[in-house]
Amino acid sequence: MSNINSANIEKNFPEPGKDNDSAGFRNNFKSIADNFDIARTEVQDLQANTARTDAANNFNQNDVANANFVACTDNVFDHGNIESNTIASFSFGSYQKASVNADLSIILSDWPDTEKFAKITLELNNNSNNFYTVNWATEQAGEIRKNLGQEVNLTDSSIGDSTIGFSFTIGEFPDPLTLDPNGGTYILEFWTADGGSNVFANFIGEFANV
Repeated sequence: MSNINSANIEKNFPEPGKDNDSAGFRNNFKSIADNFDIARTEVQDLQANTARTDAANNFNQNDVANANFVACTDNVFDHGNIESNTIASFSFGSYQKASVNADLSIILSDWPDTEKFAKITLELNNNSNNFYTVNWATEQAGEIRKNLGQEVNLTDSSIGDSTIGFSFTIGEFPDPLTLDPNGGTYILEFWTADGGSNVFANFIGEFANV
């Protein structure tokens, strides 16, 4: 609500045909000048602290409630070719990609405060002729909680007697991840809701290269 107050301005002053007291002029000018100062302060606040449609906006972790998002996108951050340990900061964006050219670690960092859900999706490629491994870590003394996968037991005798009772695990998060030079595009996702103390890790899969 604006603090501009026009009630202090005598709108019918000066009165035509009368010898008007100069104090009335001074009072009106003062009230008008005071309102200009208030308006200037309020306009400056609006310029500094409201969202714009012609520039990037930083909401400084304030809540945006009861909103309907239509045709919204997430930022894509391209690390390019990486050959040493690399920081995947949440501040870079929720979708990040890289081409791995050495054995290295990817360190997740800059998670938001606790009680805020945040996710980073990683797209990794290996365009070399060598096998490379990627290890995982997260800052802020956090722990990677990897997907343990699902155990599958082969009991169908039609597959072959030698397979009966054999079991294996599918969907387990690869720690470390081995990137095949002849492989495709690897997609992984990491998320937390407690400021990075516990970061859950899931392997989405390996996808065909374009």
